[in-house]
Amino acid sequence: MTLAELSENLSRPVPWITGVQSRFSLPVPRESFSPAYAAFLRKILHLRLLGVSEGALRDLWTTEIRLLKLLHLNPHDSPTWFLDECVAPQDLKTRLLLSNVRLGNILLNSLQIGLNFAGKKGERELFDGREMGEDALRMLGSYREQLAPILRIIASEAPLLKEALTWGRKLI
Repeated sequence: MTLAELSENLSRPVPWITGVQSRFSLPVPRESFSPAYAAFLRKILHLRLLGVSEGALRDLWTTEIRLLKLLHLNPHDSPTWFLDECVAPQDLKTRLLLSNVRLGNILLNSLQIGLNFAGKKGERELFDGREMGEDALRMLGSYREQLAPILRIIASEAPLLKEALTWGRKLI
């Protein structure tokens, strides 16, 4: 979809989209926006409507990207690899909030130090497993700390937003 179509689809002006692209350091597609790219922008829009600050979202986004890189989940064949899972069904028990990348039980439990989630044969780690694990554990802890207040905001604002929608339907 084109930028104009994306703008219409999100009911947001083009400057809003380009601003989010800039502030979240998203690549600008040359030809068209993928459904996953649109889904990510829609998620940002929804979270902002629920009262989550953009700063909190940017911080969480940065942490997610760093965590995915530490776990070797960044394939080099797609410039939007961190958005490609945004079209999958959301599940906070197994997926990250913004990128929607599936980490499975890692989010619920602890991380086994030394795992290479890329699974490529013959490829050596830049750091040994202990160093990688400690960084990944720290990053996972940071992710959980940043996610908790966002989920509290969503839980507190969702009923009010539902009430406003019900009231608004009566006006139309």
